[in-house]
Amino acid sequence: EAKKHYSYVAGTELSEDAGRHAGALTGADVFIGELTTIPHDLRDFDIIVAINVIEHIYSPIDFLASVRERLGMNGHIVLATPDIGSFWYKILKSRWPSFKIPEHVVFYSQETLTDLLKRSGFKNPFRIKFAHAFPLGLVLGKLGLNLDGKLSDIPVWVPKTMTAVSAQKSSYPTKGRGFRQGASA
Repeated sequence: EAKKHYSYVAGTELSEDAGRHAGALTGADVFIGELTTIPHDLRDFDIIVAINVIEHIYSPIDFLASVRERLGMNGHIVLATPDIGSFWYKILKSRWPSFKIPEHVVFYSQETLTDLLKRSGFKNPFRIKFAHAFPLGLVLGKLGLNLDGKLSDIPVWVPKTMTAVSAQKSSYPTKGRGFRQGASA
C-alpha cells in the first residue's frame, strides 16, 4: 500500500524468511532485525507504522525515541496494538485472544497508548479505526470449543479488538519516505 504514496518504502522483520518474502512481495527494502538495523543515514521518513509491535517492547519510550530520530520534521507515527480497554478483554479476561504472556509484555488501552505517545514527545495524537482478524479456531478455542481442520484457519474479523493512534513529530513539512516496522513490510 505504501508504494502507491511514497517514493521509498522500507521495513524491518525479525524473521529472515518472512523478511525475504515481504521484500519480494512488496519491493520494499526489508532489513532483518529491529529498527536499529536500518542504516543510520536512512532517516527523514514521512511515516513509520508499527502494527502489533509496541506490546512486545520492554522500553517503549526508548523505542519511540528511536522512531522520532528516523522521522522527518513533520513525520507521523502510527501505532496499532491489542486494546486491553476493549469490551472483549472485559468479557474474556485471560481467554482474550491477545492475552499472550510472556510474548506481550505491556498492554495498552486507547488512553494509555495516547499518553505514551505524548510522553514520548509526539503531538496531536488521534485515533484511527483499525480492524483485526483472528483465526476461527483461536477464537473458538478461547471460548473452550475445539475446531480442527481447514475451518480453524478461516479469518474472523472481530470488531474493537485493536486500538490505533497516529501522532506527529513536529510541524515542518518533508516528503519522501514511508516505513513499516514488523512482518510483511
